[in-house]
Amino acid sequence: MAEVNISQDIKTSLTGLAAASITNITRKIAIAVNLISNSVWVGTVPLTGWSHPATDDGATPAGASSLDSGSIAYRFLASAGREFFRQNLSLSVSTTYTLSFFVEAFVQTTNSEVVYLSGLVGVTGDHVTSGAVRIRLADLTVGQRFETTFTTAADGVGLLDVGAGAASSATEDVTLSAFQLETGSSALEYEPTT
Repeated sequence: MAEVNISQDIKTSLTGLAAASITNITRKIAIAVNLISNSVWVGTVPLTGWSHPATDDGATPAGASSLDSGSIAYRFLASAGREFFRQNLSLSVSTTYTLSFFVEAFVQTTNSEVVYLSGLVGVTGDHVTSGAVRIRLADLTVGQRFETTFTTAADGVGLLDVGAGAASSATEDVTLSAFQLETGSSALEYEPTT
């Protein structure tokens, strides 16, 4: 059997291909685990996995999400009231989470919360005030994915309210979609859940 000599160029090429393949495999593994159920908001109100505790002028489907065509954007309209969806989220002690969503549109009349995550003990991080994650209209930019990071101090159930007047009565018109909660300090690509 004859000995085969592989030139240095071929060895370098094969080494480069192997490194590129490992990089691609690593990228594919880094898929977010979305802790929010039914993030695509498919169905009729109240949506599966979400309650609809406050109704003012309405929560209506506004078409496909600009971020993910398989998800539905909802328009929340409140006139000196509250119009929001709620989901209970089980959160673990000493864990960093990132909450993200897509801002489709809004008309700012008041600057109240459109996202309010309450029921957390000792929570710290971005947009945290009085023990709750509070995201106001002034924090948002239309056509952008918004993200905020926070860390819990204890196990617990957080109440995630999203929509117009999420924390208190307001006059707002906001359209949101593609909510995601994941562990870690930055948002990965949106992973729809049903």
